[in-house]
Amino acid sequence: RPRRDARILTNLTKLVLLPVQRLFSRHVWVFSGLRGAWRRMSSADSVVDMDTRLTYPSSLALIRQARCRGVMSIVPLADNPEWGLVDHRPIEQEVMLGYGSLGKPRILVPKNNRTYAGCVDTRVCEEILPSGSFVRITRGGYRYVLSESPALIVVRAAAECQAVGRGIPDSLAVMAVAALITELCGTYSFSATDQIGEECCFGREPVLSMSELNRYLSEARGIRGLRLARRAAKLAFENSFSPRETCIALMLCSPPCYGGLGLSRPVLNGPLTFTDHQRTLLWHESMRPDLFWELYRLVIEYNGGTHDSLESKTEDDRRTLDYAVCGIEVFTIRDSDISSVLAMEQLGRKCVEVMSRTARKRLVDSFLRRIESGARPEVREAALDILLHRGRRVWL
Repeated sequence: RPRRDARILTNLTKLVLLPVQRLFSRHVWVFSGLRGAWRRMSSADSVVDMDTRLTYPSSLALIRQARCRGVMSIVPLADNPEWGLVDHRPIEQEVMLGYGSLGKPRILVPKNNRTYAGCVDTRVCEEILPSGSFVRITRGGYRYVLSESPALIVVRAAAECQAVGRGIPDSLAVMAVAALITELCGTYSFSATDQIGEECCFGREPVLSMSELNRYLSEARGIRGLRLARRAAKLAFENSFSPRETCIALMLCSPPCYGGLGLSRPVLNGPLTFTDHQRTLLWHESMRPDLFWELYRLVIEYNGGTHDSLESKTEDDRRTLDYAVCGIEVFTIRDSDISSVLAMEQLGRKCVEVMSRTARKRLVDSFLRRIESGARPEVREAALDILLHRGRRVWL
């Protein structure tokens, strides 16, 4: 009898609750459908007010695209714009048609307004970003695109190097990010579609300065990759004219813990000053050496493949004579002088030999120790591979 009473009670409960459950589910389904339809209508009506911001790596690809193509302008925004409606559809049209194909776009979305779609990746934005975190990229005939600024791109790239699965030690990640900073602060840019680091454009305006980057890194808080980006900023250079100049400068002057030789820092492509008497003896009215140590009166000039013609060789000989008139020792190097660790160390020893004429013996001995035993050979070899874009793709 107790079992029969229990079955009766169970059946009565089902008869009473099942219609209520079905009714409730139907209302929930109707409400969800209406809410989705309202969102679609709102998105369709508010396309003009959409706020879609590219994030790394799409932001870096668009910055490189803008520098190489020369038909886009990059406008820094002093204050971060307020978030509006986030919609992936307009960014598809603008990026793919007006700004070049960048693959699968990755957009930045606020925590309280996420739009997920199969054609885009998303990154949730931090609650507070310093001023100067975004730029507006424009091209005639197309709507502008908001992108992360070069300073924020540096932090994102540092976080990417630290991500699980990249397999890059911190020391090498610092060198890779320092090379990216030097590119953004220099007058060259890699192509956005290049996958092996061989396509490069020259003579472009820098999109970042070290003062702007240091200001941004000092104000930023709570962003992944910030610590590594600050370490890389201490190694980077301004005004580099080519990737080879960046490689030479970082390998010669970075501390041994990062794979460098630990020499003092030169000035890249800075103008030389001449006396009135020197001007009467020189072939050139002005000169900008690739790397110049003013204290030691030492210059390194890198000659690439464009220096093989007869006219270029004559010009290089005249530059060497002008350096001699100014009392400057010059080393003219080619790819073979930086293609291996042994060649790079030999170049470092030659530099120290010139520096020993004016530097104190203790400093010279310190330089030699850093070259001979400052870093493990495999670390130095890996750092050189990153800067020359050899082996597997670990560059940014």
